[in-house]
Amino acid sequence: ILQRRLAREYMKSAVFAYPNTIPETFGITALEARAGGCPVITTKMGGLPESVGDGGILIPGLPGEPDYDQRFVESVLILLRNNEVW
Repeated sequence: ILQRRLAREYMKSAVFAYPNTIPETFGITALEARAGGCPVITTKMGGLPESVGDGGILIPGLPGEPDYDQRFVESVLILLRNNEVW
């Protein structure tokens, strides 16, 4: 889709849930979500900590691991339920 449309979709979204398994070197998708004002929940690996910064929640481990999955779901719920945290 066009970049303009993508930006509008991020601006309408409450959370960008991105359970990543690949150690990206930068994380452009996470940065695009942040630019649209959408907090990012993703894996703490590769370049994602730098791309997300204080604009989201970074989960250690890998998707599919029980601890990771629990933290991921809890983080999404916290952001959706608590405007102050969001």
